[in-house]
Amino acid sequence: MTLQAGLEAFQQARYLEAISLLEAFCQSCSISEQDNSRDHWRAQMYLIETYQRAGCLEQAEQLCQQLSQCPNAQVQIWAQQKVQKLVQSAEIAPETSPAEADADCPSLTQRAKQLLSTLVRR
Repeated sequence: MTLQAGLEAFQQARYLEAISLLEAFCQSCSISEQDNSRDHWRAQMYLIETYQRAGCLEQAEQLCQQLSQCPNAQVQIWAQQKVQKLVQSAEIAPETSPAEADADCPSLTQRAKQLLSTLVRR
């Protein structure tokens, strides 16, 4: 899985596919890459945006909390600001409860199966 494929899916508003690709990319990074890789941080930032656009606000907020602990100060600041925006947007438009919204977000296993079946068909 490449970062570029996840970014392309995001840019084309194929959010569930982008989530699968970006999550797979992040999981494929080694521990040292996760702490020091600009691509890993970039993938996580796009994953937060993708979660938000897919309506998976709880996942977006959780990942923001994790990213706010990264060693890169600029990424920390971005994540802290983003989590505040997520909280504000959830307070402004609580059309569905977080549990209802996240119920629409397939689990990683479901997304991985969907992605694999898509890739096998290609």
